[in-house]
Amino acid sequence: MFFVCHSSRRLSPLLLLVGVLVSFASSACAQIAIDLTLEHGSYVIGEAFTARIRVRNELDVPLVLDDEYRNAELFVELVRDKSAGISESDRQSISRQTVIMPGTDRLELVEITSLFNLMQPGGYRLRVGIRHEGYIYLSASVGFDLVHGIEMLSVRRGLAGYTDADLEYSLRYWRRSGGEHAFFVIRNTTSGSLYGTFRLGPVVRVNPPAIRFDQQGRAIAVHQSGRNRFTRSVFEVDSTGAFLVGQTHHLEDGRPYPVRPAPPRTDANPAQKGQE
Repeated sequence: MFFVCHSSRRLSPLLLLVGVLVSFASSACAQIAIDLTLEHGSYVIGEAFTARIRVRNELDVPLVLDDEYRNAELFVELVRDKSAGISESDRQSISRQTVIMPGTDRLELVEITSLFNLMQPGGYRLRVGIRHEGYIYLSASVGFDLVHGIEMLSVRRGLAGYTDADLEYSLRYWRRSGGEHAFFVIRNTTSGSLYGTFRLGPVVRVNPPAIRFDQQGRAIAVHQSGRNRFTRSVFEVDSTGAFLVGQTHHLEDGRPYPVRPAPPRTDANPAQKGQE
């Protein structure tokens, strides 16, 4: 915060005016605080992710973000690293049925992958802003990377009833805080379209993974997810996309995980309370 300082020396009118303007601008910028965070620093292409946006309103009036009655606009800016400036396609307005009263804050979760076409690998920067009565309040920018992931296994298979669909089923992994995580990516190699990217949980790369198909044409991916735990994920695929329809955990021999201990043995004829 900048202040106009008074002293025994007389300030020139120009310096006084500059000090007043700086102080006014600083106090205006402090009236709305925006904090932006992402859960991870990198994401596999096609993976859905959200941003956490916390807005603190220090104005004297409520902030209304609803389309019909809003007095402020909430927007998100996305810029590729080394990109020159911000184009219109990189900025998206967000509508929320939200009112933030003076002196309060509000947490909003915004799905970034529904706002932008994030299909190219590389570095990106994200920033959130609010426009209110001619002022724009901006958060600090947050960087993240889009990656393909590292492939462990892939198979290719056509889609029943469609001669122009050559689908690639790829089991990949990527390191994040806490260890490595498995992803299942389904892509149409003919059109280049992505049918889906699915997070399958932790992966331990000791035993090789497997991808197979059942009689209904569903894809089944199996990967080791713990020291003695394996994860089985089932996917249905049609012309509209891919869907994760089931996931189970089991031991290497197929028994359910975790192994449940046998129930304690009880007396076949327990004595009734009060009986002698």
